[in-house]
Amino acid sequence: MCSELYISILLRSSSLVPVKMVNIFVYGSLMFDNVRDALIGSRYQNLGAFISGYRRLTVKGEVYPGLVESEKGRVDGIVLLGIDSGDLRVLDQFEGHYYRRQSVTVSVHDMRLMQAETYMFRDEYRFMLSDKEWSVDEFRKTGINTFMANYHGLRQSE
Repeated sequence: MCSELYISILLRSSSLVPVKMVNIFVYGSLMFDNVRDALIGSRYQNLGAFISGYRRLTVKGEVYPGLVESEKGRVDGIVLLGIDSGDLRVLDQFEGHYYRRQSVTVSVHDMRLMQAETYMFRDEYRFMLSDKEWSVDEFRKTGINTFMANYHGLRQSE
């Protein structure tokens, strides 16, 4: 009886709004746990994946990349599964106005295809990209420290 009453009150008073969950393909700084943790925590499952038809280029004077379409390109990254709307807003804000979110088909390393969204570098800012492919290894070795020290939107754990 008590649990039925509780459920009844919960159902009547509930103002639950459906939460949109989105898979996000990340290919740059967000591939790294400490960057992701500083933004949205580490509660999301992720899978190794890649997208075809894109290139990951270094932003001039920066340590992070921009993603652009390229007929013969391939970009490796990870898919974050089931990002909720609150964390999606955080990611949108983190990526800023140089990027736009768009849908892509992702190949998961176990050969499944899935829909996800990713952050593309906007065409009007293409001049800011170098022709140099962005290197995950280079970022891991030196870029991440610069990135973590210079990006003020990250919550640094102490």
